[in-house]
Amino acid sequence: LPLHGVHEWVLHGPIDHPPMHAFLHMVAAACDRQRGAATRCHDGSHVCKGSHDRDGAASCVAWIGQAVMPSAVAMHRRGMELHHHVQVPGARTPTERLWAFEEAARSGRCVAIVVDATGWNAAMVRRAQLASSWQPDRTPVLALAWRPQHEATARSACTTRWAVQPVH
Repeated sequence: LPLHGVHEWVLHGPIDHPPMHAFLHMVAAACDRQRGAATRCHDGSHVCKGSHDRDGAASCVAWIGQAVMPSAVAMHRRGMELHHHVQVPGARTPTERLWAFEEAARSGRCVAIVVDATGWNAAMVRRAQLASSWQPDRTPVLALAWRPQHEATARSACTTRWAVQPVH
């Protein structure tokens, strides 16, 4: 996925259940890309080390909204170091989640942002798009927006839109 703009996912279930593990995999891959080389733990999973590399490059991950909060167990299974992930479960309203998203995207400190976009209207999605768009003076960010299944038909200005369901 391109590291600019918002990629919207319409999924079933909480972040700890398939296919939500795709978020964890993409976030780990974004951390690896930012570092230039993957660091792996004993089971071969990805590791995000350091909130910032020595050269000042961004490497933290923001998880915004309770619905997209992975458990510590799920993150540990992927080899992610918890102290390099910022969780914002208190952003309860669509407006609060958008504000937190915009701040994270413009900070230049995040390599990836995963946000609960429940209740976002087309104008809010466009604001998120603008905040996460490529800027020459800022680290590109992987922006993933989750929407519940009942919002699959909502208008969106996202870069890509994915309808993902588990295979049984």
